[in-house]
Amino acid sequence: MRIFWVKYLYKPLVFFFFLSLFLGIFLIPKIISILQVPLQAVPYSQVSLSVPLDFEIFFTNTASSPKYIDTLVSAIDLSATSIDMAMYSFNSKELVEALKNASQRGVDITLVINHDHVKRARELFGESYFPIKILPEKKSNFPKHTGSMHHKFVLIDGETLIASSLNATDIQNDNDIGYVLVTKTPEIVQEYIMEFSRLESGLWGLAKIDDINYHPFSKIVYAGDDYFEIWWSPGLESNSIRGRILSAIESAETTLQIICWQITDQQIMDALLSKAREGVEIHVIMDQHPFLSDEMSSFMKNPLVHVDINEDTVDGSLKSFIHEHVLIVDGTSVLFGTNNWSNRGALSNDESIFYTNNKYLVNMYLNHFSSLLETILSR
Repeated sequence: MRIFWVKYLYKPLVFFFFLSLFLGIFLIPKIISILQVPLQAVPYSQVSLSVPLDFEIFFTNTASSPKYIDTLVSAIDLSATSIDMAMYSFNSKELVEALKNASQRGVDITLVINHDHVKRARELFGESYFPIKILPEKKSNFPKHTGSMHHKFVLIDGETLIASSLNATDIQNDNDIGYVLVTKTPEIVQEYIMEFSRLESGLWGLAKIDDINYHPFSKIVYAGDDYFEIWWSPGLESNSIRGRILSAIESAETTLQIICWQITDQQIMDALLSKAREGVEIHVIMDQHPFLSDEMSSFMKNPLVHVDINEDTVDGSLKSFIHEHVLIVDGTSVLFGTNNWSNRGALSNDESIFYTNNKYLVNMYLNHFSSLLETILSR
């Protein structure tokens, strides 16, 4: 028996022992580290256009800019067949009247409002809001929804998209700073039609994750040298709005210019500080906040980051809130959308962002950043 052990089993066992030791010490940790690196998200679909991207953008409550509600009312007045609106908060009586008039012309109207604000929206329309459809009918219809329906977009006749960072409320219309983007590019409009269909069917927030037809990185549109990415929330890891923000930050070589209401996402703050240590210039225009977390206070006071504060009140009078989150990378690309830079904005809310190198949009945002900064410094 001893001879059999030595002759036939000892050497193979010794071999497997050292092989296991080698794998445990060298290869397995390497494999684990590779697996832990987030995979680069890829778009679910992509399309190349033979014509330029069609955009118009303006920034509300800045010099000579039109009013947001006026823009919506004008588009509604020209509608012929349908109006689909996804709006976190809604209290504009002027907009209510425009929608009622459109409904009386036979326009099919569906409103999706965040469940916390839908009661107020119904009260504004009163008994006459039928046949206008206002969703959700009940908060309990969406048991998996743990965040907010934070969208702010309107589709006119399935042909025009009006996307904004502002709610359809009087206070934001009269005071707050945000973007309003209008496009008729079918390849972009269609993505918003599909998102509205998800919301209308009850796929809000986390419920969308279970839908095989839902893709956070839904599309990239190419037109000549331009690209235009469309992203939705919620998402997971690199395939999320947060993941796209982090990868955009990581790509910076010289400058990162930021316009934001506030930043509470620790991963984003850490990524910005990491790039600052590499020598990238970080310049943030941020809104004034009476209550800040220790982490956010520390970020704002860090000498590696230049922060200018937009004061909401000056000499006792209300000034404009910044109601947008913008990231300009090296002066050549820009990321903007509805989401707050927070955990909920990335992981549970219904949100959207764009990321593009389109020169028209980038230059508009560069001018917007300079104009905001000049206003703040002149106070």
